[in-house]
Amino acid sequence: MRAVGSCVGLLLVLAGVTCGPDIRELNLAVREGLPYRPPIVHPAFPDDGAPDSLRLALQATWNDLEALLSPADLEALGRLKSWAALDGWQSAFWAQRDPVPTTPENERRLEHVRRLAEARRRFASPKPPYYDARGRLLVLGGEPDGALIGEADVSEEGYQPPVEVWRMDDRLFAFQSFSNSGLFTPSGMDASREGLFLALSGSQATMAEMLARAEDASDRTQLERYEYQPPGPRVPIAVSADFYRAPEERGGGILLRLYYAFPGEGLAALVDSVAGDRRWQFREACALVDPRERRIRASSSRDWELPVPAWREQSSITGLIERCVSPGDYLLTVQVLDRGGPAEAIHQDSLRVPTFPPDSLAISDLSLFRVDTGGDQQLQPGRPAPSRRFRQGEAIALVCEIYGLGQGPGREHRFALRTAIQARGRASAATTLSQLGHGDRAEISLVLDTGELDPGDYRLSVEVLDEERRLWSIDPARARAGRGRVFTVLPATTGESP
Repeated sequence: MRAVGSCVGLLLVLAGVTCGPDIRELNLAVREGLPYRPPIVHPAFPDDGAPDSLRLALQATWNDLEALLSPADLEALGRLKSWAALDGWQSAFWAQRDPVPTTPENERRLEHVRRLAEARRRFASPKPPYYDARGRLLVLGGEPDGALIGEADVSEEGYQPPVEVWRMDDRLFAFQSFSNSGLFTPSGMDASREGLFLALSGSQATMAEMLARAEDASDRTQLERYEYQPPGPRVPIAVSADFYRAPEERGGGILLRLYYAFPGEGLAALVDSVAGDRRWQFREACALVDPRERRIRASSSRDWELPVPAWREQSSITGLIERCVSPGDYLLTVQVLDRGGPAEAIHQDSLRVPTFPPDSLAISDLSLFRVDTGGDQQLQPGRPAPSRRFRQGEAIALVCEIYGLGQGPGREHRFALRTAIQARGRASAATTLSQLGHGDRAEISLVLDTGELDPGDYRLSVEVLDEERRLWSIDPARARAGRGRVFTVLPATTGESP
């Protein structure tokens, strides 16, 4: 009887690598002379025409080499009728792939042994070839240059299964675990989610290769190549982030509010078949990625349809995305896809989500909006467009929240609010106001006049101080908090768009 090593293609024994559970049972049956039929046998290896031990050896050889086999290789392997023929086929197979024939070792074969063991360890599957689609890609191409991992996400928008995107040179590969079983198969993501992950992967690829489909009951997957269409015209997009303490009914934590704005004329307009008017159709998506683990910690995606106003060339589209997140550092990606045309808008930046600890004053990030001064002077920012650029003479609305004022609902707490606007190289002009908050938080809305500011860059600073001294007895450092924001004032008559 042949040695057990031959039954596994003389491939794994050399490296001391173990096979999947079915192959171990197969080898035991061959060694003990017991009848055994593997649960899955490739159709290229029929029951008749070869002794069981040879047929099982052919199956085991396919298990180990399937990622490298062409259809012609598989056909030739299935025609083998003897052990000598199998040995000769293996020798010829690896001789064609020897990168340095003058050396005693076949470096490509040794590397294949290493990759195969790693694929079965990290991406194990109970069925031959004992790894999933990610393992097959690892066997084919080695370790990825970068990987992005997204956990399963259940939200109001529906269920999104776990997903991985690998970047290898200028190619991108996507995988999803549709049954949440831990076994990953070719992606099949919808175009909008795929586009978001392509952006997150950090590649400027002009081609993406996706692992495509299962060919038969053995779940053998093949690489299916297709041309990845690069995105259409990039629409300029502005994004600003604000942070608030999330209410208890939303699970607590930090509520992240992302405001975005972009010009509507960058999108294609479609005619509504019912109403007859023209509409923009687009999808917004965002993701927060842990930069250390390259894992997506929060994501969302929604479709929108808005009417095109008569003054389209002067209009812009604004939106608001809210997510409850944990404090920490993230990589932020906001994407807007034109559903009526090829346009796409991508904003990527680093983002630090602050903590708002109890028993200490904390101030949210500062939001600056243009104020509509028509009619009364009440602050009604409406749907705010994030901006750091304002024309001279425009009124700016400052909106923020103060936390940690009191210990219970309804309790009043007096605090001082100090605002300062400073130009580069000049002393700041400060204003201090005494405010009264109710409960443990207070919403602050102020209107700042830019009429007396010269064009240029400015820094707005806001500081809050505890006037009731409650927090001073706990820790003086907790009795004050501050935030800053940079903005630009443009000349009133400039043609430059803010």
